[in-house]
Order: sequence, then structure tokens, then C-alpha cells
Amino acid sequence: MRSLHEHIKNTRVTVNALHPGAVATNIGVDRETGFGKRIIKLLVPFFRTPEKGAATAVFLAMDEKVSSISGAYFYDEKEVSISGLGQDNELADRFWKWSMEQVGL
Repeated sequence: MRSLHEHIKNTRVTVNALHPGAVATNIGVDRETGFGKRIIKLLVPFFRTPEKGAATAVFLAMDEKVSSISGAYFYDEKEVSISGLGQDNELADRFWKWSMEQVGL
């Protein structure tokens, strides 16, 4: 996100990252064996609903308050600090170069 932000900062496009929280979905369930289904059922009371998990993404896509913010990290519809590892410019550059190679650019 930070590298992409740097590459597009002179445009009208914005890019941000978000953490949806722990969301109760079947994403981690093995579709062939059903492994993980019981674990999800046990954890549902402690996890967010899919709607709550999507709330920050919808907020970033729709709310005028964030329309000019770019290069930030959000949780629960609020901008929060990026971890130390996430602030590592050398690592971000390496990941950008690797990503470009992976997509053939």
C-alpha cells in the first residue's frame, strides 16, 4: 500500500489498507473435508459478522471524509498506526519490485 501510494501520489487516485478484524466466515474451512467448520462455530460468538468485517472497506470506498486520504491504514473506520515492519521502506521497495515481477511488469 505504501509503495503503491508513492507511485500514484500525483494522481487523484487514493490507496489505503485496512484490517477487517476476526470475521466469522467459512474462508478457512476446507471445502472437501469440512475441516475447520466446528472451530468456526465455536468462535462465532467472539468474531465479527461479515457485515461488521466489511464496514471499514465500505467506509473507505464511500465516505467523503476519507476521499483525500491516501497511504494510511484503517481499523474500525479509524486511521491507526502502521506497524514498525510496515514502515520499513527497504522492505516495501523489495515487495514492490517482487510484485511487479510476479505480474510481468
